[in-house]
Amino acid sequence: MPSAPEILFHIDEPIRWDNPVPLILARGWCFARGGVPVTHIRAITDDGAWDGVHGLPRPDVAAAFDHAPGSAESGWTLRIPRPETIPGRIVFEVWLENEQSIAIREVTVTAPHPSS
Repeated sequence: MPSAPEILFHIDEPIRWDNPVPLILARGWCFARGGVPVTHIRAITDDGAWDGVHGLPRPDVAAAFDHAPGSAESGWTLRIPRPETIPGRIVFEVWLENEQSIAIREVTVTAPHPSS
């Protein structure tokens, strides 16, 4: 069985997780080395799971990674209700799937008490 591809993942926004907004808009990029396509991205909190949009244009990421397969359409965005429990944990899941395997990468962020 082939090894799982390396998943590169970055959160561009929000820069600060303590803004007092009811809905967090998160944006970033992700792709797998070797060109295995991202099939799903979502955020999970104690309050539920929210699907994101992936495959958005990211020419800056493509340029930074020498136009690696998947990097040009590596953008993603998610709208996440601020967790009811503060500080709240937000787990980002990136899924890759092909005929041979499924790979998942999780990144956890803690949303602290909002600043006033």
